[in-house]
Parts: sequence; structure tokens; C-alpha cells
Amino acid sequence: MKWCRVRSAGKETFAIREGDDIVEVDGSPFTEYTMTRRRQPLAAVQLLVPVIPPNFYAVGPTPSSRWGPSSPPASIRGNGTS
Repeated sequence: MKWCRVRSAGKETFAIREGDDIVEVDGSPFTEYTMTRRRQPLAAVQLLVPVIPPNFYAVGPTPSSRWGPSSPPASIRGNGTS
């Protein structure tokens, strides 16, 4: 069973891929679901990213590594009241 998220006729929904077709489902892979009778060719729908995370975190170098030995710009340092 291969889950996917698709857009068809302006509607976004979860679906299960069966060969070259998708079968829309009521529900999601994370809750209870029911397969519907709505079946379409895979070529007729737009595949979307599997899930949209509620939060997004980014990790990168610390700001000081970008400025080298000097201190950060005043706009980032703040006004010294903190």
C-alpha cells in the first residue's frame, strides 16, 4: 500500500496508489480512513508533498561564524538594554 497526497479538481486529499491509478480516501494515514469509490489515473492528478509539517526548524552555523573575529552588526546586537 503506497500512500500519496494529491490535488485533483482543486481539492487536496490523501490517496492510495494502486498500479497506475489512485484511490482517494476519507481520512488520513495517521487516523482511521475509508477508501472511496473515487478512482483516477495517476497521470490525471498532481502529486503533492506527503505531509505539511506543523512546525519547521532550520539548523545552521551560529551567527558569530559569519562575522569572524569582529562583533555582530549593531542591528543584531540590540541596543544593550536586554
